[in-house]
Amino acid sequence: MATKQSFKWRSILGLIMVYVAVLMDWEWVWGLLFLFWVVPDLFTGITYFMEPIEKKQSPVLYWSVMVSWILMCVYMVTASFFPQMINYGHKVANPPSIHAKSVGTYQPERNNEQAVIPVSTNNLAEKQVKKVVNQKVATTQKAPLKYKTYSQKNTEYFVGISTETTFEQNLHLTHLQELWDYFLKNDISPAIPNIVDEKVFVIYSDYEQPASGKFKITIGFRTENIDNIYEGLTGIAIPPVQFAVFESEKDPENFPAEMWPKVFDSDLNRANTFDLEVYSLDANYEVEKAELRIALK
Repeated sequence: MATKQSFKWRSILGLIMVYVAVLMDWEWVWGLLFLFWVVPDLFTGITYFMEPIEKKQSPVLYWSVMVSWILMCVYMVTASFFPQMINYGHKVANPPSIHAKSVGTYQPERNNEQAVIPVSTNNLAEKQVKKVVNQKVATTQKAPLKYKTYSQKNTEYFVGISTETTFEQNLHLTHLQELWDYFLKNDISPAIPNIVDEKVFVIYSDYEQPASGKFKITIGFRTENIDNIYEGLTGIAIPPVQFAVFESEKDPENFPAEMWPKVFDSDLNRANTFDLEVYSLDANYEVEKAELRIALK
């Protein structure tokens, strides 16, 4: 007499989870699977790794396998929900190699030719370079500008890749081009916890002299804090400040490049502390809105 076959719901659920983990690239699902494998084996005293392993016969090997599964579980879950706790250099939650100090020089590696954010460097990066060509303070009569004001009441935090540059010998052109190229070809977002939104920020800071001295450029994202930052990334805290805000009405991709010369040739009372470009991207990673924020005294 044939026996009634039981419904293998756990096996079916586990198979579905495997497909979900692969298709969605959710490492935490693998962590749960490791946990599901461990718990029953703790009660039976028998685990399986290439072959059955009994605790009574091979206790050292049995516990080695069990501890390994538990560590895998912890690693996968931590990597998914707490990436800042994973050591720098691991594949999970780690950016491409950025040989730089947090406030030092920037030396990108050209080992990734596929742009993660598919914005043409000819359209965006080159135009960002061109915008600083005429950034010297004009000696002629300043032209008035119409703008909105934005009072930032709380400290805001940003994390990204940076370069220290200068107008001397037009080094800023090369450095800015390299910074944009690297940002467009490499996704640094997995290494930045607590990103507030998907806007891309270009921050000009640490001015020595507005016209000819050194300054720093950072490209990255706004975050909730800068408590945990990987080596090679820069954290910036902008204290409460009032900004003059210029918003794009047409051609947002070109707007900041066209606006910068007007700012430097105006009577704007700049603080020369923090100036920002803010880019809002659509679903296709095209620039749909751009802002230029100039800190005021």
